[in-house]
Amino acid sequence: MTTIRHGDLVIEVPDELSPDAVTVRDIPDDDPLVQTLAAADDLALVQKVTIAIDRPRIRTVAATTSGRPADPALRVRSADTGEVLLCERGGCYSWATHRGAPLDDDHVSALRATVFDEPRVGAHELRIRPATADAAAEIVRLFGIRLRRPVAGDIVTALESRIVRSSLVEITDSDPRTWRPVRPGDIGFRPGTSRLVLLVHGTFSTTRTGYGWRDDGWRAVLDGLIAAEDTTVLGFTHRTLSEDPEQNARQLVALLDELAADRIDLDILTYSRGALVARSAIELVGLPPDIAVRTVTMLGGPNAGTLFASRNNWSTLLDLYTTLLDDVIRRYAGPAGGAAAQRVLTLIFAVVKGIIDQALDADQVPGLAAMAPGSAFLDKLNAGSAPDAGVTYETVVTDFEPDDVVGMPADLLATLARVADEVVDPLMGDVANDLVVDVGSMSLIDGEELAVADIHRVPSASGTHHLSYLLTDESLRIVAELLG
Repeated sequence: MTTIRHGDLVIEVPDELSPDAVTVRDIPDDDPLVQTLAAADDLALVQKVTIAIDRPRIRTVAATTSGRPADPALRVRSADTGEVLLCERGGCYSWATHRGAPLDDDHVSALRATVFDEPRVGAHELRIRPATADAAAEIVRLFGIRLRRPVAGDIVTALESRIVRSSLVEITDSDPRTWRPVRPGDIGFRPGTSRLVLLVHGTFSTTRTGYGWRDDGWRAVLDGLIAAEDTTVLGFTHRTLSEDPEQNARQLVALLDELAADRIDLDILTYSRGALVARSAIELVGLPPDIAVRTVTMLGGPNAGTLFASRNNWSTLLDLYTTLLDDVIRRYAGPAGGAAAQRVLTLIFAVVKGIIDQALDADQVPGLAAMAPGSAFLDKLNAGSAPDAGVTYETVVTDFEPDDVVGMPADLLATLARVADEVVDPLMGDVANDLVVDVGSMSLIDGEELAVADIHRVPSASGTHHLSYLLTDESLRIVAELLG
């Protein structure tokens, strides 16, 4: 075993592989993910390296814990015990977390193809295994990340409290840099009936990070809403990890109750988990009498839950979300990575760090656990508490089918195809899904499927996935029609 050191990284090369075949070099500063991580307020990017493995055919193998052979693996760890490693190969990302499963090939998801032996709780180590013995070279990228400042207590609650404050956000321009929290009483409404369009974001997000992508198509839709006569556009920022959707809904209703308006016709646009917040406000809490909900348009809403929110699948969810977020950063956020992604990655990191250091359970992340199928929250929400007459639920869904996608870059399509075929579909079974939520869950309200006319399908050919409903033309056309 030969050891290569690069900064805080310690790379142990097995005897079967020549050290000369392993090259370690820094990733350039202009890489979009490097720029995003480097700009994050709470995270410090302390490692950004590419490991290239250029080696001849390996003739010997080591045994796995299940007794089957496996290729020799590079062992990679950080000398900094506060550091967490994010690994990328072939466009797929893996965080260094341990899920408590036996350490063998049967318990390492396809998204974790670079990770042979996942680190145990408290350890920060990866085993990087070449994919095939015949490959001429392997390229792996590693990002070492730690907190800029120490956090006391529950890291998820601490970081989320630092990033997210429950508030209404005033949106008078499509440029997210102008969006500011506002006191309800300071929002001006004309006498009579006003229309309010409310944006409710999803997991790991805020109003700005969920709806602030600087994409021309979405900004055009938003500009149209802002310019509409007697229409006010607001966002509702809330905590999606340390609070459950019903808690969020109670905060929302309290804020709406403070609006100084004669009467409001309310249209709500939700993304992902935001559907559960809006439904909770309507079905469980109840809105003020001077606010009449007309439509709730739900993008990828997990109305019957998602298997990725089950505790055993959290690590895979974090890997999957990071992989999809990288796609959004590179395609839609511009060369600087996008301010929106910085805080999303910080909250993902908080959960990763919490799993490693604090063995998080559902009680510590109730906002995430609430989305697990069969959770107490979902049972309560879907117990038949249908909305009042006059409220229309519309759901926007898509089935990501790699073979149908047209016009997507080949390397990105290959990554998403691998995610779909080797990670998502085996977990969900043979059901249509957007890579995070299955279409059946999006369409199921109180145990019954919505009417066909209220289910709006984004074509698979568009390449839309769970994080890009607001970023593809086909999806935006539907959103514009429903909110118009």
